[in-house]
Amino acid sequence: MLNFKIYLQLVIVRVVLAIICGATATWLVQNDPRHYTRAYNRQVWSTLKFLTFVGWSTLIITGTQIILYVSNVWSLFITDTNAGGYFIAHTIYTCIYTIFWLAIAASLTDSLPTNCRLISQCSPTRAATVFSWFTL
Repeated sequence: MLNFKIYLQLVIVRVVLAIICGATATWLVQNDPRHYTRAYNRQVWSTLKFLTFVGWSTLIITGTQIILYVSNVWSLFITDTNAGGYFIAHTIYTCIYTIFWLAIAASLTDSLPTNCRLISQCSPTRAATVFSWFTL
């Protein structure tokens, strides 16, 4: 049987990493200097916007689960009769978002240039890439 305390701790770590990724990507998207985007691969800004969406939606969905579990409201929604359905839904959510995080991390890793002297925001983009790998 799965130890829910360990699972809760892992989920909290994932939420913290999602907050870091979402905040970094939001900052990069909001502070987009148009004249520097030419040094990146064309897809990097779309990937950063997708990272913003995935980071904040991970926080909302998983954060809601944590709040419901810690506040004992969870037992009102999850009973013995519907626990299997919740498990299936949670597994699907986890698989889809793991694919999202993997795609974002791989895309940003491939898009980053090896020479960052041309780009003013290369360090924050590398940070977003690293934390997206950690969030997996």
